[in-house]
Amino acid sequence: MLDQRYRFNVEYDGTEFAGWQWQPGVRTVQEILETALERIFGHLIRVNGAGRTDAGVHALGQTAHFDAPPKLDPSKLQLALNGQLPQDVRIFNIQKAAADFHSRHLAKWRWYRYRVFKRPRAVERQLGWFPKYRLRSEVLQQAAHYLIGAHDFTSFSCCRVGEGDIRHGASCIVYAAGWELSPEEWRFHIVANRFVRHMVRGLVGAMVDVGRDRFDLGEFTGLLDNPRKPNLIYNAPARGLCLMQVGYEDYPYQQPRIP
Repeated sequence: MLDQRYRFNVEYDGTEFAGWQWQPGVRTVQEILETALERIFGHLIRVNGAGRTDAGVHALGQTAHFDAPPKLDPSKLQLALNGQLPQDVRIFNIQKAAADFHSRHLAKWRWYRYRVFKRPRAVERQLGWFPKYRLRSEVLQQAAHYLIGAHDFTSFSCCRVGEGDIRHGASCIVYAAGWELSPEEWRFHIVANRFVRHMVRGLVGAMVDVGRDRFDLGEFTGLLDNPRKPNLIYNAPARGLCLMQVGYEDYPYQQPRIP
């Protein structure tokens, strides 16, 4: 009997993980999921995710897929999997998928959120960053608005000039970007067709530095218009970053959806 392809969503607290992708000798989300599936089916089953989140990065809406014998219907398989998983990983919305579905290759957009706290936090300290600076909200919004459109994000990633994906380099199309403000925190939302490594963390670190007047908006936009590897970019800590949702249709919104 041929294997069935399943797609599902994954929620995880990235605090105790070395990232999504399997690595020898360390705890990763992919390894935890594959171990759980092996216990259920009795043999190794590979899991593919839509995004390879880094160590410490969280997810509320990662999408993934795997191929397995169709001996359990999706609802029972979801119960069985969650019964094998640790408390910092949960799957939901598992369903049968077409044989050619691929969680990463077919994804058209990804939505990330970054939380910046206005005061030190005890309960949620592992879910955001407190930078200890007074920030100008209007400048943060101006910087975020400039991100919309197609840009080369070499300046804000770990890619060197000319590096990145073989076909696209460090170029990404940003469909929506903005800051959501509240009395307790700033939340940066960004939706793009793809992301290069450390891109969101580099953008947040740079925008915070603009918001506290370490450098001005013109310098920030100049790094987008003339990609280079400056020494002044600080990557915001991984703990504030969360993968919110992955989309497989054209992005239909003018701004990210806020749950």
